[in-house]
Amino acid sequence: MVSTDRNWRRWGAEDPYYGVVSHPQFSGRNIDQNRNLFFNSGEEFIARILAKADRCFAGVRKNGFALDFGCGVARLTVPLARRFSHVDGLDVSPGMLEEARRNCKSFGLGNVEFYLSNGDFAHWPRQYDFVNSYIVLQHIPRRRGYAIIDRLLGLVTVGGIAMLHVSLRRSLSRAHAAAYQVRHKIPFSRYVFNLLQGRHLLAPQMQMNEYNLVRVLGIFCRHKMKDVAITFENHRGVETAMIMGRKQDGCSCAS
Repeated sequence: MVSTDRNWRRWGAEDPYYGVVSHPQFSGRNIDQNRNLFFNSGEEFIARILAKADRCFAGVRKNGFALDFGCGVARLTVPLARRFSHVDGLDVSPGMLEEARRNCKSFGLGNVEFYLSNGDFAHWPRQYDFVNSYIVLQHIPRRRGYAIIDRLLGLVTVGGIAMLHVSLRRSLSRAHAAAYQVRHKIPFSRYVFNLLQGRHLLAPQMQMNEYNLVRVLGIFCRHKMKDVAITFENHRGVETAMIMGRKQDGCSCAS
């Protein structure tokens, strides 16, 4: 399959808001009249997630540091920055990060830093009270994605909380499943599909990947997150899970 990093760099350069939330109202030609709706959706999401953290884990340290992995144009970074003393946003797309910086400046937020990321946090200098990644890992091939989950959970401080979102299963008809395989594995076929869907001929693809929930929970366990809360969702026929856990002190689970 085509490199997901290369595709997301293209989304960032060509249609960054649609790359974050793939709805026609957020495409390049429509985003100006729907910008408030776009950012209000991020505000509502973060409010809901942190309210769940309050219910399940007695809350998040709001005066601490937060990380938004796959931050895109800062849809979720902005509301996080309103609630934490400092937020780091990581993304693989320079175009997304450039737009994210402009958005944070327009909102008057000076407590955010953005970094270009390839998913390797082996020597990352910070730990975080809250780590967030939503509708991101599904676009990363599983083998690499599991390693990223491991690294992200390693950045959570003791007592901190992580919320990671993964896709589990797509309920596709045989025809749609076959079309997906053709589009992603046969060279140049995406041009035909782009034209059939009314998109630009050279529009990049969005690769989708399903994760094994048991394996993901095993990674949470290894990082001393023995108590987790899972919310299952269905995104237009894709079954997904939002997994939230608090890092505990003491012995980790056995590998």
